[in-house]
Amino acid sequence: MTDTRLPTGEPPAHAVPADDLLIDDLIRAEWVLAPTAVRVHPRYARLRGEAPRRFATHRGACAWVRAHRDELGCAVERWARAGDAERLLVVAEAGTALLHLGDTGLCRRVHDLAVPLLPDDEDGRQRAMVLGRRLTHALIEFGEPGSALVVCADTLRRARALREDTTQVEALTHSAAAHLDLGDPAAARADLGEALSAQDRDEASPARGRTGGAHHKNRAARRTRVLCLMAQACARGGDLDDAVTWLDAATAIAAVGKRQPRTLFPVHVSTAIVRLARGEPDIAAAAAGAAITVLRARDCADIHTDPQHHHAHTVAADIHTALARQADPGGHHARLAERHRCAAATGTPYLPAPAAAEPVVPA
Repeated sequence: MTDTRLPTGEPPAHAVPADDLLIDDLIRAEWVLAPTAVRVHPRYARLRGEAPRRFATHRGACAWVRAHRDELGCAVERWARAGDAERLLVVAEAGTALLHLGDTGLCRRVHDLAVPLLPDDEDGRQRAMVLGRRLTHALIEFGEPGSALVVCADTLRRARALREDTTQVEALTHSAAAHLDLGDPAAARADLGEALSAQDRDEASPARGRTGGAHHKNRAARRTRVLCLMAQACARGGDLDDAVTWLDAATAIAAVGKRQPRTLFPVHVSTAIVRLARGEPDIAAAAAGAAITVLRARDCADIHTDPQHHHAHTVAADIHTALARQADPGGHHARLAERHRCAAATGTPYLPAPAAAEPVVPA
């Protein structure tokens, strides 16, 4: 592809022919990285069929995005100076590609430029809400919980005004995760209590055209994540009995039917955290191994770290460190803790435990 990077000094005129090639490939990469997401701009629909031919793998799309980070950043500034609303809005919808970019500064810049350009009607407010949710997800994944809370508050305000219960659940869940990262389990519990109320309203309301197994699985996955985070918040706040109660509720959902990794993973991780807090490191270690097992590794793991793998291996390292403080003949658990820390840092999964098909449910 033509190199669109700008020379130092004042940017050239707005019309750069390679911009359209850059945007088209960004759209194709976005389709490969997130094939089921909803996009509004018609350019996405036009290029959807070309995505697999341009990028055969998830890894290829991710590598292209990261290789063109500087070009995208320069182009975004050029379009901002020219007031090119259409190009900015198209790029803003490529939320997953921007996440794989690994540059939260550029993610924030695109969001801040695009939101004021949206129409001041219900459709515009819906789109602003979606853009805010995607930015919050990126900020949490890349370890910026304070910034995530600011964006999350704005997304939540829009969701409440539109009475969008699903988005309220997701925004409150993001807010709770950020509060946990900041060491405030009480604030996380408040967010999650409100999220459960919104989830109840969503499940009691008509589906509005969203029916079938996928819709019910999405709802189950959202509720499971809320329950799991509530269990973690209780454990970190010292309310271990409440933590087990919430964890049991999440496990009951995960045990029904054939659940996907996105449903099983938070149950396993939460089991590990709660059981470690209760002084049961052996059960916790089995749960951490199960969490790592159910993850389907991104095939771009050698390009950047998968945040879920990082989280699971960090929890596993903490568990084996706790076990190492007990009887540890030959330093077995100390070595496992170090291997999990290395796996968390490099994104290369390390799995000493056997695969587990079902959630770990203590006797």
